[in-house]
Amino acid sequence: MDAATVDAVFAGNDQMALGVLHAFAEEGLRVPDDIAVIGFDDVPEAAHFTPPLTTVRQDFQAMGGAGPRLGAGAARGRAARRRAPAARAGGAALGVVALLGRAQRRPA
Repeated sequence: MDAATVDAVFAGNDQMALGVLHAFAEEGLRVPDDIAVIGFDDVPEAAHFTPPLTTVRQDFQAMGGAGPRLGAGAARGRAARRRAPAARAGGAALGVVALLGRAQRRPA
């Protein structure tokens, strides 16, 4: 992989992102200066990685509440009218997920 042609890696979970951070460090790539890394799951340790990991948090309670409502609406042959509440815990709201940016901004 050539860091000049890749801007970011979006890992399937935060543990994989941690492995990516370590591999990049071993190759001499600096995150976020040379390349960005984004994880998924927002494990509690993500804020303590070096550098702190940008990650996606899912709001399982909101998804759990939306599932039966959407299923009931589909069973009645119509779309559910209410949308699931947005997650707002320190990140950008994306439906029932939130992107938590933690100091991984590349210089402009």
